[in-house]
Amino acid sequence: MTKKTLFIIPILLIAFYFYKQSNQSHEKQVSEIKRKLPEKEIEEAATQGPEAQSLKASPQVKDLEVVIKSIDKEVSKSQYWDMTIDFTQSEREILAKIDAVKIYEHSKKVISNIAGCIEDHCGLSADQDGYFDPSNTTADKLLARNLKLLNLVSQEAQILDYNLDEIDYDQIFTSQNAEVQLEGIKLYLANNDSPDDLLGLIDKATKFKDETKGQFFAQMDNVTQQVPELRHAYVQTIGKMLTNENGNSIVEISENLSNLNLDIEELDQIMKSSCSIASQKIKKVLEVNFNDYIKAKNYNTNYNEVCP
Repeated sequence: MTKKTLFIIPILLIAFYFYKQSNQSHEKQVSEIKRKLPEKEIEEAATQGPEAQSLKASPQVKDLEVVIKSIDKEVSKSQYWDMTIDFTQSEREILAKIDAVKIYEHSKKVISNIAGCIEDHCGLSADQDGYFDPSNTTADKLLARNLKLLNLVSQEAQILDYNLDEIDYDQIFTSQNAEVQLEGIKLYLANNDSPDDLLGLIDKATKFKDETKGQFFAQMDNVTQQVPELRHAYVQTIGKMLTNENGNSIVEISENLSNLNLDIEELDQIMKSSCSIASQKIKKVLEVNFNDYIKAKNYNTNYNEVCP
């Protein structure tokens, strides 16, 4: 055996030793992590990155303990309660595991309970660091989830005694959570289609968050087309909000114009309502958004001509 060979063999042995030690250390760390995780979380961790896992965080236990005081015991002790507060599961996954009728019955009760206290955040307040977001509390998240579940059930299941008369939408819309408002609007429209019902919803438009308003008018566009009284109230409300609302609302509404099907007379009426806006920055945004809409519709008008 040559001297060169005798020199290489010990180096290879040393390298192999450190590789084994490193590999064993890594396996030990993985084993320790797995030992601390429930089986379900191990499976999820294997298929999801850290970003996906963080997005699925369930409400904190201490917040749930506060909210649960506003929930009827028959609801919070139900076998379905734990599943509906488990935010590692999507609403569709829950529907796949629980009978639609049971979800319908359970979610109605949860919505009625939480809607009754949502204006006061169901007892929730700032944490020990003083942080509190009144538009994104655990109560809001639970309300939004159960509204989503009811919307899903109404779309995908046939329930003989389907009735949501006990749901108080005025209470629901006191939540300042955009997701709650949008899911509430969707549920309302799916179950209330008389002209009086729709006029009532249009009247609530000023209560919605800025980021909700543009989407609200987009959802209302089609359902108001066939009733002149509704359409008049709809167009008039958009015009009023472009005059009286804050800058964020005005911009949000104008940026959702592409989702509306306005004829040229309706468009002119809405544009005229915005002529009195004092802010030149907002007027510039409106000019761009309205003229983009006019170009897409191939209408013979111009924002600068209507509001010189």
